[in-house]
Amino acid sequence: MASLTKEQTQVKSFIVGIGKHFPGATPLAFGSATYTPAALTQLFQSFVDGAAGVVAAQAQYKAKLEAQRALTVTVRTVILAFRSFVIATFSHSPDVLADFGIAPRKAPTPTPAATKALAVEKRLATREARHTMGKKEKLAIKGSVPEPVTPPAPPSPPIAPPPTPPAAK
Repeated sequence: MASLTKEQTQVKSFIVGIGKHFPGATPLAFGSATYTPAALTQLFQSFVDGAAGVVAAQAQYKAKLEAQRALTVTVRTVILAFRSFVIATFSHSPDVLADFGIAPRKAPTPTPAATKALAVEKRLATREARHTMGKKEKLAIKGSVPEPVTPPAPPSPPIAPPPTPPAAK
């Protein structure tokens, strides 16, 4: 059960305090009104009971909501299967399908020849612009590997001339 609010806790304490400190039927005047302790206790108790009823109703609502969600998961598959069954059984009887709340399938409308021709032209123009090829066109293309070129041998280092003897003086 949910915890009490501060206000509900305060009102419960008021009920206890009224019972201890105002046991008689002497009217109490405050807030431009007069109350007997019994009437005040009854008013406060109805507030506490109402709040408890709301908490209980919320808990009951949550429990019922969870039960409905679980049932929905189970029933949804049956709903879809039954709908498919009804369509398969009465597909040629639109009046029977209407009894089940199912609209009959619309007949496909044929595409005009001009629209098909325009689509073919657009497809060919796109292939040309993108340079795409079909399977047979790709098979006709063969790659060639260039002949390996052997690099020329590096030139040998130059041979230095023999040193000349120093001249006599």
